[in-house]
Amino acid sequence: MNFERVIRQLHKTEVLMAEIQLRQLDFQKVGTVAYMRESMQVHEQRMAHIDMRLASITHKLGLLGGYFKGQN
Repeated sequence: MNFERVIRQLHKTEVLMAEIQLRQLDFQKVGTVAYMRESMQVHEQRMAHIDMRLASITHKLGLLGGYFKGQN
């Protein structure tokens, strides 16, 4: 058995595994960034909807307060 050849093959395999792991990490980073962007976009849409609802409620409360002030 040629141990030097086996050691070279193991080294090549180790280098290949390291490259695969780096590519997987890059892929995970891209996936995480895309997920975060999508989540942030959904969050901003929800916050815009909440702001719109709060503005509507504030307006209605102002009108109701004006109505009751007029009754005194």
